[in-house]
Amino acid sequence: MTKTKIGEQGLKDEDIKERDKLSQKLVEAFSDVEDYIGEINGWLEDIRGKFRTYYGDRSKDWQQSKGGASSVYDSFTDEWDNFKEPEGFEEKLVEMRDLLETWVASLKDLPKEPSRRTKVPKAQLFTRKLQKSTTSKP
Repeated sequence: MTKTKIGEQGLKDEDIKERDKLSQKLVEAFSDVEDYIGEINGWLEDIRGKFRTYYGDRSKDWQQSKGGASSVYDSFTDEWDNFKEPEGFEEKLVEMRDLLETWVASLKDLPKEPSRRTKVPKAQLFTRKLQKSTTSKP
């Protein structure tokens, strides 16, 4: 990248590539988080299904027993069944994704080099210069 008139340097091509690489990694990392949350929820459903199958495979006497292994197992599975994402979790993830995308877009919109204008022009009352009169006064 060339230097500006005022001698200040902006972003070089490698700076832009690094910014874009880091931004992409951030977006991918957030997508990975969302994927892992989905995987955990799928795993939880699989585990709960295994618990239901185990319970279903026990004898009716075992299932209907009071105060024995069945009630201990019921308490155990209730904890797993009641484990859920915090309230509003999905909405917060969507909000976070939107914030992240906006932040990355804003990062990419930052100027790549200083403005070439070195001074803000002063406001002028007249747009043309008045010339001295060349006529002589009597």
